Amino acid sequence: MQGRYIVVDGIDRIGKGTLINMILDYEESRGKKIFNTDEYQLNQGCLPSLEELKGYDYIFLSEPTYSGIGLKIRNNMIVKGSTYSVHEIAQAYAEDRKHLLSSLIFPALQQNYNVISSRSICSSLVYQPLDAKEKGIKFTVEDVLALEGNIYAMSRTPHLLIIPVIDSVSLALERSKDRNKEDNCKFEEKSFLEKSLDVYKSQWLRELFESKGTIVKYVDASGTLDDSRKNILDVWKNYSA
Repeated sequence: MQGRYIVVDGIDRIGKGTLINMILDYEESRGKKIFNTDEYQLNQGCLPSLEELKGYDYIFLSEPTYSGIGLKIRNNMIVKGSTYSVHEIAQAYAEDRKHLLSSLIFPALQQNYNVISSRSICSSLVYQPLDAKEKGIKFTVEDVLALEGNIYAMSRTPHLLIIPVIDSVSLALERSKDRNKEDNCKFEEKSFLEKSLDVYKSQWLRELFESKGTIVKYVDASGTLDDSRKNILDVWKNYSA
């Protein structure tokens, strides 16, 4: 038996972390143990070894990572005012992704751990071509897929891809005003989020992942927290049954 690779991917500010926590809280209520890779990296400056995962059932992690190239992406490359080129950013994401997949995700799956990730190559397929288009640069979905790290990622896509959707980007921005963190991310402008949401909901994106064997599910995040909890857990319970 092999572990399951689950991804929650969507626009910034839509509440991916909240939805993931709802899944993790549900699993903890069933006695499952969760290893938080993000917290580990912030404390240790690197990814955990497989040895350190012993005794856990679910491995939670994020893209980009919180160490090495991933931390550089977060702190320097995608902040507002960044001068890094579209290609440099795309290449950095692909390298960080390959390192995460080869060093942790794929080995963990082989050892029967379940992996839940905030973001994946799906984010690159949405954000980077849009970013390039807004800058008047030709950098297509095909260019993203041609990067070595992304070829590696597409060789073994998630078992389940959950995409939160919302009626209005304005609603997502309004709700997130009181959150404790401020990413200062250039991808959080309203107009960019609206275009990104359209791509996340597009038929071609869904079909690309389905053609690789991934189950794609959309979760409505427009309602209350209780509504979102019901929606995400309905998807989760049906999948994990």
